[in-house]
Amino acid sequence: MHAAVGSAGGWLGQAAKRMTVWDSVFFTRVAQCGYEYEHFHAFFPLLPGLLRLAQVSVTQPEGWAEVCGLLLSNIAFVASALLFCRLSSGVLQNERLTRMATLLYIFNPASVFHSALYTESIFGLATFAAMHYAQRHHMLAAASLFALSSAARSNGVLGCWFIIHPTLVGLGRCGRTARKVVRSLLCMMGYSCLIAAPLIAFQYHGYTTFCGGLRGDSSLLPSWCNTRLPYLYGYIQANYWGVGFFRYYQLKQLPNFFLAAPVLFLPKSGYLADDVAVYVYHWALMSAVVIFLMHIQVATRFLSCCPPLFWYAAHLYSIQGGQWIWAFWLSYVALGAVLFPNFYPWT
Repeated sequence: MHAAVGSAGGWLGQAAKRMTVWDSVFFTRVAQCGYEYEHFHAFFPLLPGLLRLAQVSVTQPEGWAEVCGLLLSNIAFVASALLFCRLSSGVLQNERLTRMATLLYIFNPASVFHSALYTESIFGLATFAAMHYAQRHHMLAAASLFALSSAARSNGVLGCWFIIHPTLVGLGRCGRTARKVVRSLLCMMGYSCLIAAPLIAFQYHGYTTFCGGLRGDSSLLPSWCNTRLPYLYGYIQANYWGVGFFRYYQLKQLPNFFLAAPVLFLPKSGYLADDVAVYVYHWALMSAVVIFLMHIQVATRFLSCCPPLFWYAAHLYSIQGGQWIWAFWLSYVALGAVLFPNFYPWT
């Protein structure tokens, strides 16, 4: 019996390893061996930490980390879809739009990443849960969940907007006493610090790992250690992946701009009601980060956890008939399913 289980586990592990490509390789390596090199700090610790917890012994068959990662991502994707549905229902107050938006999220253009050993699913789960609580004005719970999302990806720190926006709106109301204003501002700063804490702690971990032990001889330090404000993540993105302000604007990258254009510009003509304003501003902020700083083709998956993309697509479907929307959505799903696991560049 034990041999049969081991054989099945080995076969499953080998199959999972064949599906572990691109960033998935780094996540599993970090889970197994820790942050051995500075460029590994491009991959935030939540997913590797969960994979490490899933490895309850050292005698598991080869590929067990990959199996656990794929299971985790797909379970998180299902849970994120349920939370997206609840969030959409509360914000849109329209069950037909909610159902369509949820279907569009389930079959979203970056769905291959939500099913792979990537951070999209757990990031989406934490983000939608945080938005759900923020929409109900449970700010401590929202900030705690946004902190979890910032432990998964650096852009999780932009969840601070869901604390800042309602605070600023509240300050604009008449009749606010000085005490209430100060209390609101202190709460805003406290919750924002909570959200940013995982990012700061992770950068501090990198600094102490690669800079802390060489303080006596600065010539041996990596160059980023000697900057006024050492920021390992920014250094890695700039020097290993060529990320920076307008650095991706090259003629040879033109096809990637076409690849990213639909998700960047689809919601731009959407409506801006009070109930959705905070989400639209957040989407605009995320889009600006992609347009000015990142590899532009990453927009498809980077924005896949922004609800306005799916809400507006559902709205267009309801007023126009959406065969073209589904044609675009499903063509990206099909292309991603073929190109991504075969090591072809895909968003």
